[in-house]
Amino acid sequence: MLEGNHPLGFRLALHRKNLAIALETAAAVELDLPLSRRIAQLEDELIARGHGDEDVSALARWFRAAGDPPPTQYQP
Repeated sequence: MLEGNHPLGFRLALHRKNLAIALETAAAVELDLPLSRRIAQLEDELIARGHGDEDVSALARWFRAAGDPPPTQYQP
């Protein structure tokens, strides 16, 4: 993905559904997941723009279109 190759993956709309379940579960035990909430917002926007049937690489394309360069290496 770092090189711009995006093999087929999980549909964005299905990922968003699963993310909602994870966020609901986290909220039930009072666990805050701010990055997950932000990704949910981005996915909601992408789905509203008609990208729900695309795979989750739609997020990478969104970041690139916003001018954010891809990371060159993983940093935990």
